[in-house]
Amino acid sequence: MGSVLTPLMVGLDEAGDLPNACTLNGRCQEVCPMGIGLPGMLRQLRRRQYQSRGTSPTARAALA
Repeated sequence: MGSVLTPLMVGLDEAGDLPNACTLNGRCQEVCPMGIGLPGMLRQLRRRQYQSRGTSPTARAALA
């Protein structure tokens, strides 16, 4: 949960490493009693981070 909330609260410039610390295997969502879709949220943060860095369209397509 902190990997999603912290970047949203302090910004990706300060906490940009947190969304990338996850393997996105979905286990957190499986065991979450509320079924929170953390992997999807982390993917969105990663996408936002790469788009703001001005990566090439080819690199963005590969990461999407």
